[in-house]
Amino acid sequence: MNNLSLVLSAIFTLALVIIIAPNILAMNRGKVLRNVAIWLAVFAALGLFYQTFGPGSKNQMFSMPDALRLTKSHLPLTGQPDDMRNTNEPAANGQGFTPPKED
Repeated sequence: MNNLSLVLSAIFTLALVIIIAPNILAMNRGKVLRNVAIWLAVFAALGLFYQTFGPGSKNQMFSMPDALRLTKSHLPLTGQPDDMRNTNEPAANGQGFTPPKED
């Protein structure tokens, strides 16, 4: 996105908040503290759930199937054996690609 669209998006969002905010605050009159507490509890529960069952935890509930995981056996070779390597050419840099020479 260029700067103009970022600025226009920010102005539009601000205008939308200014238009909607008074009605939302009037609807929540006297219940704001309760609603804030409920939303904080929801976010805390989601964070705890993610920490307990998310990636990197002991009890991973959501993970990739083993068939889709990239292991060392699936990685491309980083180069050719020493006896097949031409020392005049640059290294493949682990990408399995040697750039063309300039004439």
